[in-house]
Amino acid sequence: MSNITIYHNPACGTSRNTLEMIRNSGNEPTVIHYLENPPSRDELVKLIADMGISVRALLRKKTSSLMKNWGLRKISLLTIS
Repeated sequence: MSNITIYHNPACGTSRNTLEMIRNSGNEPTVIHYLENPPSRDELVKLIADMGISVRALLRKKTSSLMKNWGLRKISLLTIS
């Protein structure tokens, strides 16, 4: 059993490539289709804390309009916990 979990979007090339790389390494990850089964707020807070990253680091850089429109430029874990 693998301890690897991937939050996967089959329409995303990067996500597909990452899943393929994991499988090619001999691991079968737990695959969560996050668009169909989005994580709860509590799950997101735990994931971010477990990864030791900022909320901003979790967001796609190419989605700057999302960050701007939602006022997420200065968001931190402290603001959502």
